[in-house]
Amino acid sequence: MLRAIGADSLKFRWLFAAKYTFFAIIGGIIGIIAGIPVSKTVLSTFTPGNIMPSFFEILLIGICSVLFINALIIGFSLLVMRHINKISVVNAIRGENRAERFGKGKSMLLHKRKKLAPSLYLACADLTKRFKRYVFLLVAYTLGVLIILFSVNIRNSVITPDFLKYSLTYQTDFFIEFDPVQIEKYSERIIDHNEELWDIVNKEIKDAGIAAHIDAEHYQAFGKIKVQGNDISSSIYWGSGDISKLSYHEGTVPVNKDEVALSWSAANSLGIMLGDEVELSIPTYSSEKQTYIDKKAKFRVTAFINAIDMGLPIAVISPQFNNPSRGKTYMAMIIDSDDKDMVLDQLRQHFGYDNVLSGTEYTRNILIDYSNIFDLLEYAVGSAIIFILILMTYLYSSVFIAEESSEIALLKSIGFSEGSIKAAHLFRTLILSAATDKGENQ
Repeated sequence: MLRAIGADSLKFRWLFAAKYTFFAIIGGIIGIIAGIPVSKTVLSTFTPGNIMPSFFEILLIGICSVLFINALIIGFSLLVMRHINKISVVNAIRGENRAERFGKGKSMLLHKRKKLAPSLYLACADLTKRFKRYVFLLVAYTLGVLIILFSVNIRNSVITPDFLKYSLTYQTDFFIEFDPVQIEKYSERIIDHNEELWDIVNKEIKDAGIAAHIDAEHYQAFGKIKVQGNDISSSIYWGSGDISKLSYHEGTVPVNKDEVALSWSAANSLGIMLGDEVELSIPTYSSEKQTYIDKKAKFRVTAFINAIDMGLPIAVISPQFNNPSRGKTYMAMIIDSDDKDMVLDQLRQHFGYDNVLSGTEYTRNILIDYSNIFDLLEYAVGSAIIFILILMTYLYSSVFIAEESSEIALLKSIGFSEGSIKAAHLFRTLILSAATDKGENQ
């Protein structure tokens, strides 16, 4: 009708785009007003102690998000409504597209599908004959399932012993949590006999005939690295640990005593390149072995390692480097047997059943803060996607029923019950969702 009285296509498209934009703006304003307090409450529930950005930053992000979404809606609306140009005034007056749509199908014939319920046949026939009509709904279901699976599976990529490689723990088959009695016993040996904790534990494991060992390195958290004349705090590792099993970003494993690998993130921010020479200050035992002095030495950077360094470089020196010091940290707790459950049971018998954890149990405990964040991600994203898909399904179903009112009347006139017609619409939606699930599983 608007085409008949002279309205051009662009103005007609803007008429529809204006409606969608209005609702998007109203929804965005409501989302900002309600979203700020709700997000603070949810985050404080799942991740207590987090530092929240200022109110101005949150408001600015919300406004920018609303503007971006509105721009997408306007552009998409104008793009989708290009088919308005194809609308014919004459065909509209004649009532084209008002005829009933059920005809002889090429792929499905009801009389050849005797075991197929009429309502299911109607759903299948409609999907096969007018598949293009359901493409956007099928794409929406597919993307929705993909996003939900992504939010669930991202937990499995982080809450895993492999993730501990980024804290320089290259293998975790088990972990020992010492009780107060054990701590007192080991402390006496450390002080009286000048032994290292992990050396003591390794000796106990070996004497007990258990197929396991702990790979440990000397460690100092108060070292320094000189970059452009400035001393920067650095965590430094050296000793006999198997550093070849760490996660390397690029370069070759340090071999000679004057070679070092640095954490890639901090080194990149400081402008350190492979082959550069750096000076490390390493806390070292004094001659009387009672105090520490800073031992300075120069090293060639041969590799970068992937590690969580919090902006401060981590240095791993070649095993050939010898530096008297106290204090070791574990790099791996390894079970040297294919029957890991049996060895775990032996370790629990020796150190106490409550004191020995499997690698997975220890990872979950130490990464509990990450787990809370993933809980929030799964619940928030999953709920939002499911709610949006329900709304889209309701919208599509309402539109389809409105378009098919004459056909529904025809079906009723030839004896179809309301239940059968509703079942046909339900089967149509279930088939689309089932096709989505099957595609994701493959």
